[in-house]
Amino acid sequence: MTLGEWRGRMIQVWDLGMMGQHAAAPQDEVEKDNLLVKYVGRVGNRWAADAYEASKGAEDQLYAMRLSKSREMTIIAEKEGNVGSFINHSCQPNARAERWTEQGRQRIGIFANGKIKAKSKVTINYGLVGGVGMKC
Repeated sequence: MTLGEWRGRMIQVWDLGMMGQHAAAPQDEVEKDNLLVKYVGRVGNRWAADAYEASKGAEDQLYAMRLSKSREMTIIAEKEGNVGSFINHSCQPNARAERWTEQGRQRIGIFANGKIKAKSKVTINYGLVGGVGMKC
């Protein structure tokens, strides 16, 4: 899917009250490998990511995604993010995060693992959060 085709699509955020918010697929079905959303935010280095994580309490949500295992670049989406920051974790995710370069800049996109039904919850496997593995 090209960026031009993607611009017309947008995942939605649903508020589930006490269960929080989550991202859902658009009104129409999404095909395998289609781009759902670009994960956007402020790009920081490992020190900015460490400072962000240290500023949060144990019960606070983290809205950040690493561009590399070394944490050299992290996208912090808390204030400058979009609906991509509402994608929740699942051990059987229907989407995945992929890194690529676009016009010389590192990007993260959320892509469908398979066909996703309209209005279905969109999930990814977080892998590591704050250096702690998510157990499945």
